[in-house]
Amino acid sequence: MKLATGECKYCQQMKTIEVPDSWNEDDVDAEVTRKCNCEEALAAEEVQRIITYAEADINRFFENKGLDAFKEILKASVEQVARKNVTKVSLTNDGYTVVMKRTKSGISVSLKHTTEEKTES
Repeated sequence: MKLATGECKYCQQMKTIEVPDSWNEDDVDAEVTRKCNCEEALAAEEVQRIITYAEADINRFFENKGLDAFKEILKASVEQVARKNVTKVSLTNDGYTVVMKRTKSGISVSLKHTTEEKTES
């Protein structure tokens, strides 16, 4: 371990922290930014928390459902939804509809399965 000084990428505040010997300047700056209390750093940390939890929830939600394509597309889209660049992702296939959207506290995913019944004469 070594002491290293890094800079928050948002507010440029400098901080000295203890880090592994293998870390370079970019690693130190990223850690200082992650631990900074400026508004931008806190917002970025919140977005990262939402992404981490959403990806884990998506993995759990789709476990053993046989809908791997939905799972992979949602995981690829989760960052854009967390950052509010995309309001909602909606996917439909084989009678299933899945919707992922940003909420006040995180990201919600819902799955609907509709079976259409028809009769012809």
